[in-house]
Amino acid sequence: MDDRDLWERHAGWWQDGFTDGADAEYEDQIMPLASEWLTDARSVLDVGTGEGQIARLAVRDGATLVVGVDPTVAQLAVAQERGGGACYARANAGALPFPDASFDAVVVCLVFEHIADHAPAIREIARVLQPGGRFLFFLNHPLLQAPNSGWVIDHVLEEQYWRIGPYLVEDVTMEELAPGVVLPRLTPVYTREKVPGADFSTTFGRFEVHGEAVARLVESNGRDDRFQGIAGLNYTLDVGHRWLDQMLFVVEYARETVLRHHRHSDILDSDTVPLVGARLANNAFRDAVVGRIQAKLSEDTVLKLSGIADLAGAPSHYLQFKATHRVTDALHVEAGLDFLTGKPDTFWGRWGDNDRFFVVLRYLF
Repeated sequence: MDDRDLWERHAGWWQDGFTDGADAEYEDQIMPLASEWLTDARSVLDVGTGEGQIARLAVRDGATLVVGVDPTVAQLAVAQERGGGACYARANAGALPFPDASFDAVVVCLVFEHIADHAPAIREIARVLQPGGRFLFFLNHPLLQAPNSGWVIDHVLEEQYWRIGPYLVEDVTMEELAPGVVLPRLTPVYTREKVPGADFSTTFGRFEVHGEAVARLVESNGRDDRFQGIAGLNYTLDVGHRWLDQMLFVVEYARETVLRHHRHSDILDSDTVPLVGARLANNAFRDAVVGRIQAKLSEDTVLKLSGIADLAGAPSHYLQFKATHRVTDALHVEAGLDFLTGKPDTFWGRWGDNDRFFVVLRYLF
């Protein structure tokens, strides 16, 4: 039985458990986010539409043409029954039956984790999307899809945690996702790199010098070969006063350099992507100074001031002041302030509206 037959057999499991309000994640996270970005779209293609809930949402948000495609007949039949004003067609993402530049928005919601060869699908989406159009791409993080991932309830330690499977290894496994529902679970690898690296650390009295460097060399489906490095100095001062036990000072410099640009890569140059291009192209450590001052007041109470200064272009900064206190061995309290400064077009400045005060209570079972 191939993958398509399995999805035909278990389409009802998806429809009953994840559509029309049955799943809280869809209702509280995915649907509002899709609605926000589809509101002004006029023609929308929903790739991997399933029973059509995203397509119906696009119609409600004002799109005049909405088409949903899916390879599974059992999904499309329910989509037609539920109506909502969208049109539906049976098609694979890698062979879309539409002319070039047919849609001003394309949405793909939790689909690519089920596509073994993603490159043809990406090319087809780019072909049918109008120049300057909008591509909404929803994807589960691979650690949620990797084989043997899932919730573990440890009755001995009386704790619950998420077990992470080997999500950096490309793999396809058959897993029972619900009683009697066995479906393929794909762990895709989109960009392959070789990453040789080295690190060092040594001490001179109260000083500790450390550093690490890696070269990220693209083997396939990547944009840039990059060199990344960070080096720093720690200094520990034992004070010994009753109100101040120890001070720790840390300063580091981080740098990223592009070694080679793969001009014929299948990966789109992020500088050409509207709205998000600059966010994809930059990172906080391309040219930055990192610092931290930590005051250990006692075995139970620590104050920490941390900061990152982005030096690429106009300076921008991220600062955090945090206090932690251990009330008991089980109960810990954290409180602090986050500040982001800089011009709106800088790395940290673009998030300037996200200054916050936070309080966290942790109880360890």
